[in-house]
Amino acid sequence: MSIRYAFPFALLLVAAPAFAQEGHDHHATHADHAAPSGLTMKQVMGDLAAQLGRIQQGLLSGNRYMVQQGAEAIAAHPAPDGGIKPYVKKNAERLKETIPVMDRQVHQTATELAEKAMTAPMGELAAMSATITGGCVGCHDLFRDGE
Repeated sequence: MSIRYAFPFALLLVAAPAFAQEGHDHHATHADHAAPSGLTMKQVMGDLAAQLGRIQQGLLSGNRYMVQQGAEAIAAHPAPDGGIKPYVKKNAERLKETIPVMDRQVHQTATELAEKAMTAPMGELAAMSATITGGCVGCHDLFRDGE
């Protein structure tokens, strides 16, 4: 897959891996399995945005395979090198308390979406996609100034 997008999007989806990379205590999260990738945060965010688009296209066209592949990619995305601190514009003191909750909302939902993509009703899959998107937007609202 080509990672060519150059805008930060879905900060939440990389927050947990990067937070763990910086050596903070947290509950078991996606970060426990993600390794630095050689990618910048903007590159990772661009790919995650593309995967959200892939899920949406799959939902709209009834292509369950696309839904599954997009969700799997979100659930197992690489961590950006350098962590998230340089990108956090506001509320940095809330990272430790917020990241595990947001991680569950996004990564666990993406994992569940991937597991159910071939069998669950499309409406249920759409609701899970909305949960993932809501997590992205919530993270942006909490940690970024309207860039």
